[in-house]
Amino acid sequence: MKTANILTIAGSDSGGGAGIQADIKTITTLGGYATSAITCVTVQNTMGVFDIEVIEQKIVQKQIECVLKDIQIDTIKIGLIPNIETVKIIAETLSQLNIWTVLDPVFISTSGYKLNQEPTHKALLKYLVPYCNLLTPNISEAETLANIKIKSTEDMKIACNIISSKNPINILLKGGHCIGPMCNDLLFLYKENKFIEFRNLKIRSSNTHGTGCSMSSAIAYYKAKKIPLTSSIEKSIHYVRAALLNGKDLNIGHGNGPIWH
Repeated sequence: MKTANILTIAGSDSGGGAGIQADIKTITTLGGYATSAITCVTVQNTMGVFDIEVIEQKIVQKQIECVLKDIQIDTIKIGLIPNIETVKIIAETLSQLNIWTVLDPVFISTSGYKLNQEPTHKALLKYLVPYCNLLTPNISEAETLANIKIKSTEDMKIACNIISSKNPINILLKGGHCIGPMCNDLLFLYKENKFIEFRNLKIRSSNTHGTGCSMSSAIAYYKAKKIPLTSSIEKSIHYVRAALLNGKDLNIGHGNGPIWH
């Protein structure tokens, strides 16, 4: 049986809601096979992030290379990268590959803990984006990358143009933090200079931890199944919305709980 094999390169969440743990849950639930390379270990639960330990860059590189030597990887998902050195080592590795890759830029936790610094944000665009096929920032991350405030769909479009002008890439700007009752996810296809909107009514829940990680992992899974990008995104939005709905009544921890993969 041919499986869809996905490599996730990201940080570990000891609380199990986001990061590598959410990636593996998402990929496995959808029917794929998840492999991983851990970039850092966070001390984390539903209440927040309390510390972070960076994995030595060569170990990150060796994890990736070890997986690739043995397993036929169909797609790659990249999440939390804690510093410039790790960005560069991952970019160096990806430059030798030709594997469809989604980059989910993670800058700050839901609880407000800074997981990396501005130089790392700039390094993502400079070194890593050229080897990726899709960038999936949320509103806050897009504001950081584009250096503008986003308050409308028009602002989202401007941000996508600014980000892609630095290094051309398809962008899915996630609209979960948009003002109003609607969640407006915006896909920018840079080659066609085209925008596609995915509009859905927001799901009100206190259990939203891991939505971004799960979305990008789901997209990586569907792309591994050879599904076109727009359809992969539609299916991934449907999956995350179902996980949000099924997780509304979860009682895990005392803070911002996880979605139910």
